[in-house]
Amino acid sequence: MVEPRGTLGILRPETVETLREARRFIYLSMALFLAGTLMGIASPERFDALLEPLMRLAEELRGRSIVVVVITIFIQNSLSAFIAVFLGSLAGIIPFVGSLVNGILLGVVISINPAAVVSILPHGVFELPAVFISWGLGLWRGAWLFQRKRARTFRERARKAYAVFFTLVIPLLLAAALIEGVFIALSV
Repeated sequence: MVEPRGTLGILRPETVETLREARRFIYLSMALFLAGTLMGIASPERFDALLEPLMRLAEELRGRSIVVVVITIFIQNSLSAFIAVFLGSLAGIIPFVGSLVNGILLGVVISINPAAVVSILPHGVFELPAVFISWGLGLWRGAWLFQRKRARTFRERARKAYAVFFTLVIPLLLAAALIEGVFIALSV
């Protein structure tokens, strides 16, 4: 069997094929995230209320063990990514909003503390591709409404999206949570 080009044999061929099929939607999620980031940088005062849940979570995690922090972050991010993939079938509304709002959050954080980008980079290398893929898969799933064979497309895209979620997104989110959890626990 010939391995797909550029995967180093790490990704399953089905995963690579699904990523190819959904690539325009993954790129769209990245563009929405970037647009949100620019909105957050341009008008942070309009969106500062979005930071409250993050601040509450940070306060709850303060002083907790590394294991608790890692598990909490992993569960939170995995659940959020799964919701984007699962509810993406509703015309892609949830992943559309999720990518935009998360971009806005990053923009607000950058506007408050530009150096925060440096602290985001280590885990962001794993987390950002995972969430872009999740949002993109959710948007891709939502596009089933515009296909001729709707029922078949709905089922096929659900199966393929969940396979990518569990074989690629979850491992990326686990790596991100380990890095972010250790960073948070050690910085307190």
